[in-house]
Amino acid sequence: MKLGIISCVRAVGDAVAMFHSFGPNRLLDVYEAVNYSSIGRGYNQGLIDVPISNDVLLFTHNDVTYWGSQNLLRDAIRAAAEPGIGFVGVAGRSSQLTDKAVWWDDPKHLRGAVAHQNGGHQKYMTSFGMYGTATVMDGVLLMCHRRVFEKIGLWDESLGFHFYDLDITLRAHRAGLKNLVLPLPILHESVGNLSPEWEASRQKFLDKHQIDLILEMAKK
Repeated sequence: MKLGIISCVRAVGDAVAMFHSFGPNRLLDVYEAVNYSSIGRGYNQGLIDVPISNDVLLFTHNDVTYWGSQNLLRDAIRAAAEPGIGFVGVAGRSSQLTDKAVWWDDPKHLRGAVAHQNGGHQKYMTSFGMYGTATVMDGVLLMCHRRVFEKIGLWDESLGFHFYDLDITLRAHRAGLKNLVLPLPILHESVGNLSPEWEASRQKFLDKHQIDLILEMAKK
């Protein structure tokens, strides 16, 4: 089974090194979504342009390097292909989101691990918690079968470059699909930042999912 990999980039060729880290070209079909106005729009175009024969798709950032074994990657692909599975990822949480709308603010229920590179030099590993099921996951790497989109719809193109990941994995969870955080060792060269654009996307996400209302109902 060939894996389809989709990544949003600023220029053609930005994701070549990342693609190569996942294995030989003969095992992959790859797509660079160049200069799209949102992650969701680029990923949705990738769903069209990557051959339909790729049942399992991986969505990841172009500054990611996969340094795990092919066996771990094959295990993740097999897991993603199982009926009833939503998304497979590398980090997330197993508890309900709060109105902060960040996945990392509940240390007791975090999942997974990600390595980062500080300033392009020093590498360090962040271990969040045990692997297992998750309600939401970080979008640095998400894998799924195409049928997931038939059940829950496409990526939300209105969220810009933030919260597309929490949105899609929360929708899968609410649709009764099981999200899994699995050991897929990656190095991520950036850690992100909380910009005004991030805050605008956060508010859109909260409004869309009515998380404030859900939390109030849970208290009663």
